[in-house]
Formats: sequence, C-alpha cells, structure tokens
Amino acid sequence: MMPLALAARAAGHDVAFATTGAFLPKLEALDFAVHNVGLTIDHAQSMVLSAAQHGEMPRADDGRPDLEMGARMFVDVIARSTAAELAPLLQWLRPDLVVYEQYDFGAAVAAHAAGIPAVCHALSPRFPDELFAAVGSRLGQVWSDHGTTPSSFDVFTGDAYLDIFPAMLQEPSFLTHPSRMPIRPVPYAEPDATVPSWLSTTTRPLVYLTLGTIVATDDVLRPAIAGLGTLDVDVLLALGSAGGTDLGPLPANVHVEAFVDQSAVLGHADLVVHHGGSGTLLGALISATPQLLLPKGADQFINADLMAAAGLASVLEPSAATAESVAAAATRAMVEQRPAVDAARGQIAAHPAPAEVLSELLSRFG
Repeated sequence: MMPLALAARAAGHDVAFATTGAFLPKLEALDFAVHNVGLTIDHAQSMVLSAAQHGEMPRADDGRPDLEMGARMFVDVIARSTAAELAPLLQWLRPDLVVYEQYDFGAAVAAHAAGIPAVCHALSPRFPDELFAAVGSRLGQVWSDHGTTPSSFDVFTGDAYLDIFPAMLQEPSFLTHPSRMPIRPVPYAEPDATVPSWLSTTTRPLVYLTLGTIVATDDVLRPAIAGLGTLDVDVLLALGSAGGTDLGPLPANVHVEAFVDQSAVLGHADLVVHHGGSGTLLGALISATPQLLLPKGADQFINADLMAAAGLASVLEPSAATAESVAAAATRAMVEQRPAVDAARGQIAAHPAPAEVLSELLSRFG
C-alpha cells in the first residue's frame, strides 16, 4: 500500500494510517500520521488459540491452515476489534476516502457504516470460493455491531478494488468486475535497507531466501537452509520475522541479514526461495527472477496455487519441504524456462501507475 500512500502525499493530500504493532514506529519515521487501531496478528492468534484451547493453529494433513480457524481469527477477533476502534476515529478524522487492505474486513465495515467510500487494496488474488464461504458466514456479527447491514456493499471488493496482480493470476470472470481497478505494484524498500556489498563480487549463482515478516521463524527456515547449503551457490538469507538465534551452525555459503533492499537483491538473484507473500512474488515477477515457493500460512497458499497453475513458479507444500526436496527443487528451478513469466511482466507493466489510479479515485469519489 506504500506506493499509493506516497503518491497521495506527493500530490498534496493528507494521509493517515490506522494500524498497530511494529508498523507504528515505521510509519511515524516516514512522517505519516499514525493511529493505533486493532490487533497484531500474533495477539489475535493467541486469543483464538486460547479460546479454542489449542497450542498452535490447527492444520490439515497436508500442512495447510484450517480455514475455519483462520476465518475466526480474521473476522471474529481482528475485524470486530478493528471496526470497534476505527469507528470513533473515522468520526473524528472524517476522511474523504478509506483504503483498506483485502483482509481488513473490519475497516471496510466501519468505513461503509460511516458513509465513507471504502476502497479495497488487493493483497492476494481474488479469494477462492471456500474462503468466501468461511469468511462470509461470520461477517454478520460485525455488521450487527455497527447497527447496519451491507445492502449492496461487498467487503471483498469495496466501492473499488485496486488489483495489483497480473490478469493471468486472477479469476477470468473477475477481470470485468465493475469495481476492479488495476494498479501497478511498485517494489518498496525501507529507507535504510541495503544490499550486501559482496553480491557484486560473487562468481557463483545467488539464491535469495526469505520467509517474510509474518511466518518466518528459525524452525521453518532450517530445512531450506540445510538444503540450499548443499548446493554450489551463495545463499543470502533475509531473516524477516525470524530471530536467527536458533538456526544452529550455518553452512559456509549461507550469509545472513536481518533485512535487505529486496527489489535490488532480486536484480542480482538467480533464484528466490520464499513463502509466497505478494510483495516478494510480484517483485520476482517484475525482475523475472525464478521462484521456488514454500507457503506456510495466511494468503500464501492462494498465491502458490495460482502461480503453479500459471506456470510461473515451483511449489513445495509444507509436508513435502525437506532439506533434500528443497535442494532438488531449487536446482531445477534455476534452469527451468518459464515463458509465462514474460507474459506476467507485461501485464504488470501495463497497469496504470499509483499516481494515475489516485487521480481516478479522486474523480470517482472526491
């Protein structure tokens, strides 16, 4: 969402964020107005697990998350909390427009209930039917909390839907949806993010490994590290949310950084092994970097299924991601030819830039 926010600020508009957790100091450091609203994913997950008396989020035999439990967390816990805390803030701020990310259902409810145009900013491709069913069946209570009903408003698309994905990753029937507005994804890096100097001097293939800022832990990184460490490559590991203290002895070819300038690193990489998060996925498509996806949670399985079906990436499900399988899949992925990547890059490049989309939003809702 940062490219749109930066475009709005550059055009002279006031931009305020409602979020929580680690995003608060990051956005304040960028001189945005920030309001503490809602729950972190970790806090919400602990509430759901405590109520259900589970030690961890339940998963199916294939290692995929339990959809019902996920819907309970994102609707019953996060959406209700966000909507309750955002409603009085909207009454005070009276913004002309609310832009909410695709999974922030509570923000959609609060904005619509306040009579403010609500624009959904895609984080994933269009939801599959089973996710619509799991989430949709639980939203009634959130609407009831705010004394209103959605009428013709759809929280899954909002009054407009900003689509960052190439058409080949979307449901064909959704491409003509009247709410859909394509917007070009622009890779974003923190102002202090850097590129390790050794990348420009290595003579071996470079594999970039990251499991992102939500699901990355030392435990889930170990099989990928062990597998990639056996190859004749240099591995750049960006820890993200992983602590890095319990990884054990690292192979000599694995170099660890907390965070990096990802878009710049992708320009050097011969392969990116990652969780299937949208930022890394789209960044790799833009740079035409081969991808091996190791989905772990959240929207990553949606992304991985669509990427595999479109011939854009290799995928290893959690139950199949061993050190040996990662090494074998990475070796194949670095030499595979994927013509579909060029088509995806072309579709992304054809999307209008954030500043152009901002102008369209203002003409439609301003």
